Amino acid sequence: MDNIKTIIFDFDGTLADTERAIKETFRETVNELEMQLPASAADHPDTCRTLEEMFEAVGVSDKAQRAEALARYHARYAINGPEKADLFPGVRATLQTLLEWGFRLAIATNERRENLEMMLPALGLEHFFDTTVCENEVSDAKPSPEMACRIMRRMDVWPSQTLMVGDSVPDMEMGKSAGCLTCGVTYGVHSRERLRAMSPNRMISRFTSLLAILNAPCPISPRYPRQSLRSKPVARMRNARS
Repeated sequence: MDNIKTIIFDFDGTLADTERAIKETFRETVNELEMQLPASAADHPDTCRTLEEMFEAVGVSDKAQRAEALARYHARYAINGPEKADLFPGVRATLQTLLEWGFRLAIATNERRENLEMMLPALGLEHFFDTTVCENEVSDAKPSPEMACRIMRRMDVWPSQTLMVGDSVPDMEMGKSAGCLTCGVTYGVHSRERLRAMSPNRMISRFTSLLAILNAPCPISPRYPRQSLRSKPVARMRNARS
C-alpha cells in the first residue's frame, strides 16, 4: 500500500460505536408510532442500510408514514446519538498519527448530513477530515461507488491512491466498485467471514492496526512531521458540500 494518499472511512461501526444509539432510537421510534411489528424486526434492524431502507424493511411502505418515522427518528437520535455513542479504541490517536504522516482523510457514510455534523464534534473528530459525503447528498448510497468517486474527485486522487476502510459488505462493495483498495474492520456490524468473502486487500481486528499496514518510514508530506500523539490535531478544512 505504498501509493496510498487518501483514506476514506465509514463512520458507523468503523470510527464510532453507534449501534446501541441507532437500534434504541429505531425501536423507540417504532414504539412511538405504535407500529405492530415483530420484536425481532424492531430490535434487530440492519444498521448498514440507510434509514429509509431500515423502515421499509419492517413494513413502513407508505411514503407519508415513512417521512413521519424519519422525522421522529432524527429528533430522538439528536439525544441518543451523543449520549450513547462512543469512539472505538484508539480511533482519535490513530487518526492523528495518519495526519502527521501526511495522509488525507475523508468520510463516506450512510448517515444523513445533520447526524454526522452533530456526531463529529460530539466525539471530538471535527478537525480530522478534508471532506465528508453523506447518503442524502448522493443519488445512490452505498454500495454504489458514487460517494467514493465524489471524494476522489474533490481530493484529486486516483483510485489506486485511495483506501476504503469499513466494517460492512456495502463498504467493501463501494470501495471495489470505485476501484479503491479496501480494508475491512472486523469489530463492526459484519463478521470476519462476511468481510473475507468480499476479498478485501486487508482485514484488521483493531483500528490501531491501520498504522501497521500503512506504516510510512518517513512523512509522505513535509508539512506533517511526526509529532507526539498528545499534540493538537492538525486542523483540516472540511469541504462538505461542493
